[in-house]
Amino acid sequence: MVSRSDFTWNDENDRYIYPGGKEVRHTWRTYSDPRRNAPNWRARKYRALKSDCTGCALKAKCCRKSDARTIHRDKNEIVRDFARQCSASEFNPKAQARRKRVEMLYAHF
Repeated sequence: MVSRSDFTWNDENDRYIYPGGKEVRHTWRTYSDPRRNAPNWRARKYRALKSDCTGCALKAKCCRKSDARTIHRDKNEIVRDFARQCSASEFNPKAQARRKRVEMLYAHF
């Protein structure tokens, strides 16, 4: 199954890049009023084009129940990505074991 971590975030252009090179954007329109597309950060829904997903070889693994892939991005997603990276590191099991040991010492007081 293709997960969110397989997509690359392009902060400069405000979009995700699929491993095959296709873009997943939060808007596909070009507005005459640039304020409508301004980055006032609230939760956004990034969508791929249906035509991109229809011809993709990984569609069965990526978006089985829908016509196109969608990804939700919150305004604090940068912090969440950092937390995911830290929890996946090899240091995390050691830090968790130390934290539990210290918490138990305080629990006995």
